[in-house]
Amino acid sequence: MVRCKKIGAAVLAALLGLALIAAFPAGAAAEEEVPQFPTYTQDFSSEEAVNADFSAGYVEALGRMTRSESVGQVDGHWFLEDGVLVRRNDIDGEEGGTWRAALLTYSRQVYANFELEVDYRQGTETNWWAAVIFRQSESKNMLDDGAGVFVQTQGTMTMWGSTGVGGPHEALPAIEDYDREAWHHMKLTVLGNTATMQIDGDAVGEWTLQQMFYREGYITLASINNDSAFDNLKITELPEPEEGESPVYPPVAEADTDDSLGNLAGVQDEQAAVERPIAFDDSYGGCSSSLAFGGAALAGAALVGLAAVWLKKKE
Repeated sequence: MVRCKKIGAAVLAALLGLALIAAFPAGAAAEEEVPQFPTYTQDFSSEEAVNADFSAGYVEALGRMTRSESVGQVDGHWFLEDGVLVRRNDIDGEEGGTWRAALLTYSRQVYANFELEVDYRQGTETNWWAAVIFRQSESKNMLDDGAGVFVQTQGTMTMWGSTGVGGPHEALPAIEDYDREAWHHMKLTVLGNTATMQIDGDAVGEWTLQQMFYREGYITLASINNDSAFDNLKITELPEPEEGESPVYPPVAEADTDDSLGNLAGVQDEQAAVERPIAFDDSYGGCSSSLAFGGAALAGAALVGLAAVWLKKKE
């Protein structure tokens, strides 16, 4: 009778270990299926709150060091007016080109995959743009290692980046009846190596990025030599995408020159769409479930071993 009790205890311990092995990865998978990621919102109603979360800066030319400043600084370039973020000062339509860029970087978090929504208005003083820059390794230089999206004068949705984009720019067909002087709503989704931009809930553009560009980075609101305005910013982090193939597209050498970027500001500018297959970085993701299962298996085996040692000591 005593031996039967011992055998029963050992079987119970083994079953407990197997139950842990079965339950642990299932719990991890369920957590991955419904991730809880925070959403950051900013309505630009408080100068103090904006300066606490963002790093403001101004760069006179592409590739030059950015001069740090703050929102509301008298000789600065970002101001809050009636609950709206507005760019002022040093706007030059004739000689400025893509120089004179005011940057506002969300400095509290870096993002690899995210969904961003923001209202924007491109000013009337120049043909340059209000832009969103993402995946910057640091917030000191405009577009040196990040990518920016914006809408040109004629409504052409454009992505720009010196590395990771696969060219000086990838422009899509223009939005019909685009009014650059009106407020518009941008929704930018970056998942793996795919970036999708939606304007006013209707027009959609999609780009495929290079494998090297699947990384975490900062997000920046930018005014490229333009009296731009932004409002109602919302950023939501997204989970890792599923794995896929990762073709490599070599960058174009002219991508980081001010001249090539400046060519996009022409009123008559029209670019053909660039279509490429979806690409994801093989070096990310794919290991969490196997690690979870392995850890649970070790835990279960340890419980069975402890049960056997306990029974041996009892004998």
